[in-house]
Amino acid sequence: PPKDGEEHNENLVSYCSQSPWVVNDTLRGNILFGRPYVKERYDEVVEACALLDDLAVLPAGDKTEIGERGINLSGGQKARIALARAMYSQETQLMLLDDPLSAVDAHVGEHLFKHAITGEISSGATRVLVTHHVHFLPRCDKVIMLEKGEVKHTGSYQELIARGVDFAGAVDVSKTAEDSEAGDKDTEKKDDSVEVEKSEKSTDATKKEGEKLKTAGEKLVKDEELMEGAVEGSMYTHYAKAGGVFAFVSVFIIQGAGRASEIMGAFWLSIWADATAQSMMTNDPMSEGRTNWYLNIYAAFGLGGVFCLTLRSIAMAVHRLKASKKLHDSLTESILRAPVAFFDVTPIGRVLNRFAADMDKIDLELTNSLGQAVSTMFS
Repeated sequence: PPKDGEEHNENLVSYCSQSPWVVNDTLRGNILFGRPYVKERYDEVVEACALLDDLAVLPAGDKTEIGERGINLSGGQKARIALARAMYSQETQLMLLDDPLSAVDAHVGEHLFKHAITGEISSGATRVLVTHHVHFLPRCDKVIMLEKGEVKHTGSYQELIARGVDFAGAVDVSKTAEDSEAGDKDTEKKDDSVEVEKSEKSTDATKKEGEKLKTAGEKLVKDEELMEGAVEGSMYTHYAKAGGVFAFVSVFIIQGAGRASEIMGAFWLSIWADATAQSMMTNDPMSEGRTNWYLNIYAAFGLGGVFCLTLRSIAMAVHRLKASKKLHDSLTESILRAPVAFFDVTPIGRVLNRFAADMDKIDLELTNSLGQAVSTMFS
């Protein structure tokens, strides 16, 4: 889909993969996929892709939210939504359809082939259909048979039958092209009578499936819980216990000792200066031994401050590692023991953010904030 601020470009190629996929959006959003909503075109595509009955049983119709795994959709419904996504653009000139009929029932596949793949909504576009349903081949303009990644046969269906090509044993090569054409005419005659029966079967099957979908509700994915305002004191207590109360308390004690050493160094320097001034006033110069004594004690206070700063860093690192490991293990255990329903209504990106962004904040930002807070307290 086009990004914000970009002009809408014509989609010349549409692709429908063999394994249908959906995104965490509404059913309509999955079909539009960021493109403008045109009601007439949208209604045509929904009808051609046999989604009308499904919209009738979904709690909010096409506004029903679909999880990123599509838990409230069957495999056939996801395949039809993927096909509708590929069919929606009117500017498409080439459609690549990788076996979109494999996940649907036979009568639904007939409806999709007749109204979507070969219907009016895809007219004017070149359609390349990959399929193993050989009964659709007589209605294709050209058939290309592949074997081991190489083109083995090419031509119209009648030409390949005339050559005696066996489509994986599913075609009786003894039949002539005239028999095939006659069979096609008989099939077309029976379409009107059989279509009513197929529609009733499709409706009944969809209604049974819809009873299960009713419980899903319009809102599937739960909103992420966010706490606002000041951080509760219990959060700090929980973090302190996670890394060990002893290591957490040691940070404050060591920081206090280091700060006391720095202050005592300043006081000692003042005492040293007073003693030096007193000796000069009495014309009794301070001896070298006495000077070294003052110097050594001052240096001891300075080294004490550096030593306490180093110990504080080590204590914080130990506490951080233990807290990070315990919180990560607790998070992992919660995820592994979570019920399957949790993953159905929780986007995988939200879970990954807990292990990536949130753990990164605990490891780095929270530790830095704690160090600054401790330093501020003893400033």
